[in-house]
Amino acid sequence: DARAIRTYREKYKSHSLLEDFIKYSGLLDTRKSLASSILNFETNIVFDKGNYVFHRSWGVGKIVDLNTAEMVIDFKDKKAHKMDIQMALKSLKPLREEHFWVMQFEKPEEMLRLFKEETTQFFKILLQSFGGKLTLADIKTELTDKYVPLSQWSKWWGKVRPELMKDALIGISAQKKDMIELHETPITMSESAIEKFQAAQGFEDRVQAFIDVLKLPEENLEAIEFIAPHFRETLKSLDPNTRLKSLWLLEMATEALADDEPLFSKEQQAEIIQAFKTRTPADLAELYEEVKQTELKRHALKFAKRHHNEWRRIFLEMLFETPVKLHKSIISDLTAANATEEISEFINRLKKDVKTNAEVFLWTVKSVIAGQLDLPAGQTQEALLGLF
Repeated sequence: DARAIRTYREKYKSHSLLEDFIKYSGLLDTRKSLASSILNFETNIVFDKGNYVFHRSWGVGKIVDLNTAEMVIDFKDKKAHKMDIQMALKSLKPLREEHFWVMQFEKPEEMLRLFKEETTQFFKILLQSFGGKLTLADIKTELTDKYVPLSQWSKWWGKVRPELMKDALIGISAQKKDMIELHETPITMSESAIEKFQAAQGFEDRVQAFIDVLKLPEENLEAIEFIAPHFRETLKSLDPNTRLKSLWLLEMATEALADDEPLFSKEQQAEIIQAFKTRTPADLAELYEEVKQTELKRHALKFAKRHHNEWRRIFLEMLFETPVKLHKSIISDLTAANATEEISEFINRLKKDVKTNAEVFLWTVKSVIAGQLDLPAGQTQEALLGLF
């Protein structure tokens, strides 16, 4: 096609073997398929003096000379290596100047500096060089020994991965959890949250991912819509604790969205509440202690107060939990409910075993001194302080 040839002659006018490659490609032969001739031409035209190539045995090399008979290449350990032109075109892979391998070949010290000082930029070069995405296994292959000792890989990656994910252009593939991707446009907060949720391992990690989303509901509407159905499914779990946590999360999401239409069915909610009411305070306190997310635990306490007749006993047991986080609000709720019996039991149990409950004891003493906790009748501040 004359038009294609004119375009190529203009675009590649500085190429040392332009006319030869036009001839080799078949563009001048009207009997050959235009599509295959274009493919041949565009595959080969990238080979020119000053350009870079990769050979599976000799690694990266730079083309230093080129003619119709042979190609001369400087590999790291094979300087001025000559190859038959046709063999070279078949066995060599062209590389762009900004390719990760080329930069390692030409600027090893600069790449080492980037790795140490600008890790995110280093990773962008790496990912861009391989089509914008790499599996973790491939990343490990590229970096171990050259940049990270194999024995330190897991520790190093655990530290670097969270930092990479802070960049709006880097994320985890929605299709493959072990694939890291470089995006052309910044990832939205919702997209990032969805990627994090999909990469989460196990129920508890997904719980944490959803709670993180709910901290900024307006910015994460798409993520909430994506994640909520997962917890609607776990509402059907055979495990009562999984059902309960799923309901708490969906209630939190409904509150965060200020939506009149709940993200769960009223029938499922009623069934889970009924089962919750039959559980003992000791059983529920044990469950609550397992809840590591403060936001979820706060909602769970409100849930107990609304739906369990013995919520004061649950709150009492929670006062012995460490680290001290929600104790102030628990005491406040007990005080407001005139739960003097439970508060007295808390103080008496604390006095009997100060050593085991040292952190809670110190918090209690500070709260009493600061006037944030009123001691029940029969208890004195002096007696409490005397236990130090």
